[in-house]
Amino acid sequence: MIAAAAFAAVLAASGLASAGASGLASAEAPRYGYYDGEPSNGNGNVSLALDFQVSAGGHRVEHFDVTYVDFTCSGNVEPNVTLSGNGAAKITAGTDFTITLRSTDSSASNRTNGSVVLSGIFAGDGLVTGKFVFTGRGSLAGCRQTIPWKGQVRPRVDHFTGWVRQGSHDAPISFYRTVGAHSQVTDFTIGVLTAACPSGQSAQIRLESGSSLAVHLDAKFGNNVFFTTGDAGSIAGKFQNTKHAAGTVSYAGRDDCAYSLSWSARRVATDILGPFNFGQ
Repeated sequence: MIAAAAFAAVLAASGLASAGASGLASAEAPRYGYYDGEPSNGNGNVSLALDFQVSAGGHRVEHFDVTYVDFTCSGNVEPNVTLSGNGAAKITAGTDFTITLRSTDSSASNRTNGSVVLSGIFAGDGLVTGKFVFTGRGSLAGCRQTIPWKGQVRPRVDHFTGWVRQGSHDAPISFYRTVGAHSQVTDFTIGVLTAACPSGQSAQIRLESGSSLAVHLDAKFGNNVFFTTGDAGSIAGKFQNTKHAAGTVSYAGRDDCAYSLSWSARRVATDILGPFNFGQ
């Protein structure tokens, strides 16, 4: 398993970057905002997660960080690497960028064991594609791995918070709704609630889910979801208007502890940057 230091950043605004020259008809200047990336080839032997910011003027990639990477070299060797974070680069030709990051051995004396060249091109509609190319040195000499990746700008969202009622006890609930057409709700967090168990005992459960649920034309949403605990449940609701929503949440643990309760939430922030792990 190969991990890189995580980097978190917050943006407060979003807009369209000025158009730039491009040799590709389909490419356009990058949109100001925060981007998330992942492998694009579906290869089960590699994992990659990265994020970065495009500057307000649309001329630079900033705070580029590989938050997670996992791959093998020839001979099924698993390198232990840590990549330097907070990379930055100029966006050339209006759409292209290249960043070089130094790789060090995370299990030894922090010696340099290779480098990574990260390239990308913005293709319009908030999308970007690129390549992650690792070249090993020292003990990893001869190791070379190329991982195609894709990414997209993190969407603007409205933030809703409220309460799940359980008798005289209220637990907080929070989620986000994307701004614009084909709206979705996602990134649910639900405070500590009591689940009844078959043994007659009870369990105190706090839940999170990154599932994304489509908001239909009738303003309703809902489906079965998996929580970060690995347990299942369901979340459903309806937006009565742009500021208020209500619905139900159920939990079914692998130990057969469960609950089914009602919730209500109101909009507390509008048109903001989506959460760090939006929809993951």
